[in-house]
Amino acid sequence: MTENHETNKQIQRKRMMGYFIKATAELMDEEGLEKITIRKVASRAAYNSATLYNYFEDLDHLIYFALIKYTKGYVLSLAEAIRPELSPYEVYVRIWERFSLNAFQNPHCFYRLFFTRRDGTLSRTLREYYGIFPEEVQNQSPVILDMLCEANIFVRNRKLLRAVWPIDQVSETTIDTVNSLVIYAFQGMLYDKLHGRDQRSVEQLTKDMMEMVYLVTNLVPVPQENQG
Repeated sequence: MTENHETNKQIQRKRMMGYFIKATAELMDEEGLEKITIRKVASRAAYNSATLYNYFEDLDHLIYFALIKYTKGYVLSLAEAIRPELSPYEVYVRIWERFSLNAFQNPHCFYRLFFTRRDGTLSRTLREYYGIFPEEVQNQSPVILDMLCEANIFVRNRKLLRAVWPIDQVSETTIDTVNSLVIYAFQGMLYDKLHGRDQRSVEQLTKDMMEMVYLVTNLVPVPQENQG
């Protein structure tokens, strides 16, 4: 995404969308996703429903924008944590550490984003969102930016794993196995946290998830040059 000068119309659009996104996020925190309606969001933002539809296609479109906004802390933490001198494996570990921490803090958001619909809606919305709010990803490397704009968590993780293990050293089948083990372990932990079945703290869950990441990835030797 290239830096550009925003027009007054773009600034106005961003400001108006921000009002509705903020209102949606507040209602999610107070009442839960299931009780959100267009009327409630418009009322909270102090605008009418017709105005809201000038900026969002429908309620799902708006909710996805609000959910992506919840990931801002995670995205900003990546810009601080990922350095050019890190090896691919170190990058992979740091991404998972920060992703886990933020996900367990906001399980309703991350589970809805990454483990519900698979119809391409989120991919389109991610690109649209970062096109409107490019400042949220302006300090990211091209590799991280590409990952952030990919909605499918299995594809995201697989790209990172392939950077750790060159194609001539580890088979596609092995990559797929490691990928599935990591993602399904995370999904199970996040699901239990979301539904109140797991009372561990966010910090403990993150620590336990990272132990799983280390365990699974070390089933396959990491090339020396990729370890850091």
